[in-house]
Amino acid sequence: MPRGGHKKRTFGDILLRNVPLYKVWSGIKSRCYNHNAANYKYYGAKGIIMCEEWKSNFIAFYNWCINNGWQLKLTVDRYPDDTGNYEPCNCRIATMQQQADNRKLPNSVNNFKGINEKRKQQRLNKL
Repeated sequence: MPRGGHKKRTFGDILLRNVPLYKVWSGIKSRCYNHNAANYKYYGAKGIIMCEEWKSNFIAFYNWCINNGWQLKLTVDRYPDDTGNYEPCNCRIATMQQQADNRKLPNSVNNFKGINEKRKQQRLNKL
């Protein structure tokens, strides 16, 4: 057993910490359930969770991602409901730009401006 008495988690013969999607899965779980995580206030504190199937089973999450086109440099985005949970019916594989376009931006009046796509359209309308 490795130092500290912890068993190394593996995916076949591969250490899970070396599997890129394991880092994505761990990050989502951390945002949703770890009160000490930097982004917990935006996720878990607002009631956003990961569905039980994915939370308890990395392989189920991994298979969903691969079957939906995940590749390096792509992300798992909560869409169409960006206030919904991480679950198959509310997630998509997206580029960083698609994810940014789906993000709400803060302002001083109502704490968000809406979706970036609206701002892009406003800029285009001014041309």
